Amino acid sequence: RTGQPHRWEEHSDYPAGRKVGRVSITPVFGADGRCTDLVGTVHDISDVINREDKLQQAHRALEQAFATQKQLAESLRREEERLMLALNGTGEGVWDWRMDENAVTFSDKWKDIMGASGDIDGAAPTLWTSRIHPDDNPHVRRCIARYLAGEENLYTCEYRIRRFTGDWIRVRSRGSVVERSPAGQPRRMIGTITDITETDRMRQALAESHERLAQLAQQVPGALFELVRNADGSLGCPFTSGKAHTP
Repeated sequence: RTGQPHRWEEHSDYPAGRKVGRVSITPVFGADGRCTDLVGTVHDISDVINREDKLQQAHRALEQAFATQKQLAESLRREEERLMLALNGTGEGVWDWRMDENAVTFSDKWKDIMGASGDIDGAAPTLWTSRIHPDDNPHVRRCIARYLAGEENLYTCEYRIRRFTGDWIRVRSRGSVVERSPAGQPRRMIGTITDITETDRMRQALAESHERLAQLAQQVPGALFELVRNADGSLGCPFTSGKAHTP
């Protein structure tokens, strides 16, 4: 009869490398109950152990990679939050266009400028672009195309857009690509919009005022000019009538 087998792994170092053998010894007993023989086997399991070691190393490396990715994602999220807070403090609304996903997210300030309510994050860009004034749409497309073609260092464009409340405002939009694919294709673009409606009105009013002044100057005998002292103390002449240039 035989007894219970005993098993263990034997590790041995050789010039060619370490070998691992799985040893099994089974005792054989005679009729009188004494052990008469030992029957044993040794199987070389070095390759199996090596594969298991490599698999464990791969698992550890994968876990470390996931942990690193999670830390980087968390760091990126905190940086984006700080950026959003900083830009919101400047009065600019932030848009984040994930071009590979065809989705845009917006900061609270952007929604406030546009009079938007509810959850519109993750919407297609048409939620935004469809509100651009039809007369300005070609100009906006050209601005984006020039920037993506590398003709401009920064995307900058002014245009009219209809708010969610129905009224029209004029905005200045700026942005840049912050992420590209290995092939160099743009994946993500972040930018801002600023409501310049009042500034544009003042600019138009100033231009109209200069035009009226120029027309008035043509009716006054002699030359008219405006003399101002600049911040550095020098004198400047921002306006002169046409007659001032007549010999």
